[in-house]
Amino acid sequence: MVSKYLGPATVLRNASCAEGFHLMRLEVPGFPTEIEPGQFVHLRLSDGTWPFLRRPFSICDFFPGGDASSVARLDLLYEVVGLGTGLMADMKPGAVVNLLGPQGHGYRLPAPGTLDLSGLRVSDQSVAELLRVDVEGWIAELPALRRHFDRFGSR
Repeated sequence: MVSKYLGPATVLRNASCAEGFHLMRLEVPGFPTEIEPGQFVHLRLSDGTWPFLRRPFSICDFFPGGDASSVARLDLLYEVVGLGTGLMADMKPGAVVNLLGPQGHGYRLPAPGTLDLSGLRVSDQSVAELLRVDVEGWIAELPALRRHFDRFGSR
């Protein structure tokens, strides 16, 4: 079982990466050194009574510290859709939020060399490339996703 963290996280970077989307990098001392794809964090954006509820955000990228006492960095890719994410979009480097995580049941990607590829003409290098997370590629596709949802809706 992965340990949980509850405490401050400092905004290192928060910038628009496509129309309506932001990429926020947080620095989190003492954050668990291992997380799984599919996990997320909850952010409390202020110490006041508004916004009242924490906001859940998927972890887009993760840079672990060397051990439990070091500082991890994690990226959150989010769309500005309401007052809470609007408040996030206005946060500058140095701002502090309260973070709870990692949350959820993640999943494990198969490691290259562990898949039965008999009968297929595919190398371990090709499998590794297939399983690689391409954050820049995701960001480049955001405008096309926005056009799709603007045209067809979310259902």
